[in-house]
Parts: sequence; structure tokens; C-alpha cells
Amino acid sequence: MQPHRSLISLALLVLLAAACILPTRLSGSSTPSAPTPANTASPQPIETEVSSEQAEAETGPDMLSATLGLRSVSITLSASYPDGSVRSLDAQIDASGNVHLTQPFSLPPDVQLKSTPESDGWDQFEVYIVNGHAYTLTGGGEASEDPVSITMLEDALRGPEGPGLWLVLAGTRDLEPAAHEQMGGFNAIRYPMNAAFEEGTVTGTIWMDESSLALVRASLNISPLLFSDPASPANGDLSITLDVVRKDIPEIKLP
Repeated sequence: MQPHRSLISLALLVLLAAACILPTRLSGSSTPSAPTPANTASPQPIETEVSSEQAEAETGPDMLSATLGLRSVSITLSASYPDGSVRSLDAQIDASGNVHLTQPFSLPPDVQLKSTPESDGWDQFEVYIVNGHAYTLTGGGEASEDPVSITMLEDALRGPEGPGLWLVLAGTRDLEPAAHEQMGGFNAIRYPMNAAFEEGTVTGTIWMDESSLALVRASLNISPLLFSDPASPANGDLSITLDVVRKDIPEIKLP
């Protein structure tokens, strides 16, 4: 997913920001602790990239790494902006860990196409990660090897249009489990969150799989001053939704 407007400078600096950490200890289990939310600090651009290994050494196991390690699942990520624009990314991961990513081309709400190209797939950007190699397809064309795209899914999950960045900034130490629920084929634990900063809030709910400790669902609302230009803030929240669903994914191969 590509950064949106005022997020461009932030996204360039934080696409691989500190990893999303696990919630606090559950009733009857021993989930590792996590850092306390910075309740009075607004998000600041992170000038250096932090690997998941570095973050784990500092904060404990990383739920997004666990999500990326799931097999035979579909993943849907979307970011909805107050102006009506939506950025989305769909992913499928097969039993071997091969990945197929689909990202529709995004147009501003006030832009209308006068005609529709006849070729199939003109409005899709696709990435295939097969046997450790990444390939891209644009506009229904042929696949071409593209090593840069091999981290596209992780970058999206950890970036400003995914849940990872905001959960790192909000922190998870004070989260309390609210319920055990079935979610997308997972035995999940639901955690409400409400992190307050000087300029706004990160609110919503996350769900974590009990066995793998993976983030399997997130529904977050980010208040305007945290994601838009303070001189001209957005007129509403940024809404981020992540859904992970267990599925029988056929073997992913290059088309």
C-alpha cells in the first residue's frame, strides 16, 4: 500500500518501523510484557529502520512476524481516509509460504475514467513471491523479477497504512483481554485499545491467535493530527482494518 498525501514523508521513514509487540499477560497464560504507551508523545518520523529481530530483542516476541509466518491464509488490509479514498491490499499465502499479492490501482474520489481499457487486469498491481523470489505484474502483463517487492506485504503491515506502526506508537502493555472468540478460523483473544496522545488517539480493537501469537484481526481509528498535516488536518479519522482468514489456498505459481 502506498503512502497517502501528508503521509509520504512519514512513510519513507517508517515503512520498516519498530515491530508490533504482544499484548500483556493473558489470564491463564504468560505472554511477554511490552513497553508502556507514550501517552503524551505524538508520532515522530523514525529516521532509522528497525528490523523485527532488533525490535524483538528490545520488546519481546513480535505478533506481525507471527502473522507473516502463517500458512494457508488470506490477508486483507485496507486504509480508509476521510476524503473517501481507500488503499487496499489482498494477499494469499499457501502451505509452502509462497505469496500472491493484489493491489488495485487507487484513484482520487474526484477522478473518473472516461473509458475502460479492454485488457484484463489493467487496474491491478500483482506480486508473486515463489520459492523466495519476487515477481511483479502490472496491467495484465507478463511477470518480471523484482527483488524489491519481496518485502511488500511486511512493509504494508508495518507501515502507516497498516496496524504495526500505530500499535508500536500506542504500546500494548496496558491492554486487557476482553474475550476469547473465533475469528477467521482462529481461536483468538480480543483486546480493546484506547491510546491517548497529546494530539489525538489511536482507538479500536485487535485480535491475537492464542496458539501462534499472531495478529489475526485489527480495527483501528487514527485521529487526524496523528496522520495528517497539522496546518491543514483531515476532517476525520484514518480507519485501518486487517483480516486474516484460514483457507485452503491452492499452490501459488507464476502465471
